Amino acid sequence: MSSVCGILVALACLELAEASKKVPLPPVVDEAIKKNASSIILYVAIAVLSLSFLALMTIFKSSPGGKVIGVMGAMPPEIAMLNKYVKNIKEVKVNDSLTIFTGTYAGKQVVYACAGVGTVFAATTATTMIVKFNCSAIVFTGVAGGLKEGQQVGDIVLGVDCANYDMDVTKFVPFPGCTFKLGQLPFINWLEYPADPSLLEIARSAQLPASFKQKGGTVREGRIVTGSVFVDVPGKKALVKKLKDAALGEPEAVEMECAGVAQVCRSFGTPFLGLRALSDTMKGDANADFNAFTNEAADNLWPIVAHVLESY
Repeated sequence: MSSVCGILVALACLELAEASKKVPLPPVVDEAIKKNASSIILYVAIAVLSLSFLALMTIFKSSPGGKVIGVMGAMPPEIAMLNKYVKNIKEVKVNDSLTIFTGTYAGKQVVYACAGVGTVFAATTATTMIVKFNCSAIVFTGVAGGLKEGQQVGDIVLGVDCANYDMDVTKFVPFPGCTFKLGQLPFINWLEYPADPSLLEIARSAQLPASFKQKGGTVREGRIVTGSVFVDVPGKKALVKKLKDAALGEPEAVEMECAGVAQVCRSFGTPFLGLRALSDTMKGDANADFNAFTNEAADNLWPIVAHVLESY
């Protein structure tokens, strides 16, 4: 097809040259042009339109407006504000457990979803967003449990990095002298998953409503750790010690998805940022606090998510 198009375009150029009396055409070529005049015009038009389309796509992809940002939550309350503010929403059912929504916010393309709880659903959703919906960055927004004294429900955590404390091959010795840390993947040695610097800087610059500060809310930065366990208060105290002993530092929050998404994003070279608001802390009843404060905590993150969508 492309070869035929090229030949006909070349003939068209020869015809134009002959018409301007600068290049006389051989009779055989002149006859070929006359017989294929309509095809030449069609293919020239197709060629011009194709080149124009490619040029527009190049401009589209290289401009800020051409970026498609994916936003994920694990539960419906975590994407409630997206349902409220995103325009032109279209629903795409991927499978029985995953529905992806597309739309626009502040003139930007947005893809978002309620992935479901846990790293497997989260990783599946991230992969789908990147491969099928061409997301150029992914932000996870949701609630988490606080792991430090002095935190309060509603505090926001900007994930500087995340780690999967559930990954434990510390007893695996593939050859003498080889050791692994808690959270480290064997053979490729991935452990920490840093936030994308640009996304993190945008999140830092977001303006939060006065009501957030009036309630004593604090924006914190630090590590988010991921596991397949809902951790209650006694469990958090044990986890804090375990993480410290394993040289995973002093994380700000624990949850069940971010590291799964971050690992997928690292595999694809896709920028990632994890955002969490605390639904429960190191005191009280984690279950009761989670049920009472999840909606409010999740909503606290919306100004940051909105700012990222507007600015990235």
